Amino acid sequence: MTQAQFEAEGGDLYRLFLSSAALLTDYSSAFFDYLLLDRPIGFTVDDFSAYQSDRGFVTDNPESLMAGAKLQDFPELLAFLKDICAGIDRYKAKRREINQLVNSHQTGGAAEKILDAVGLKKTHSGK
Repeated sequence: MTQAQFEAEGGDLYRLFLSSAALLTDYSSAFFDYLLLDRPIGFTVDDFSAYQSDRGFVTDNPESLMAGAKLQDFPELLAFLKDICAGIDRYKAKRREINQLVNSHQTGGAAEKILDAVGLKKTHSGK
């Protein structure tokens, strides 16, 4: 299913995130948002070299930001899923470390900070 099809069906990635116990992803940047939930993440990396040479990454060392299991094959995927079902979280500390690095402004008031940064002031009516 494409992103457009998903959205046409009423799909909402962030609602899906909220109802999930873990995320299984490739190299999508969506995992940066998922880090905020502090739930396990598995990365399918079986095509890492091909992806790196064909498309490339936005960072020199993408593996250093992957705060979760790096899954090369079906047995590794199965082990990851078994860990989730058993409540085993092997990457909690690494996830928190990477979350602080990439989502450093988590104190609230983000919209107000953006308005201030672009020179717009909030009024009492919200406009």
